[in-house]
Amino acid sequence: MYSYVTENKCLGVTKPTDKQNQQEEEEEEEEEEEEKKKKKKKKKKKKKKKKKKKKKKKKKKGKLWVF
Repeated sequence: MYSYVTENKCLGVTKPTDKQNQQEEEEEEEEEEEEKKKKKKKKKKKKKKKKKKKKKKKKKKGKLWVF
């Protein structure tokens, strides 16, 4: 509902028409859909491939003295 005020006196309250309501609802729905799409894109960006850690090769200790 919208109220019109001039010189601190309320002239009256008017109810928005059905067309205005429909337009506002459609705009809100479009905004919500855009926000959902943005959130999905952000989630996809967060999923990155993890780097594989290189396995360290253990050095074999050789025998110093062979008899």
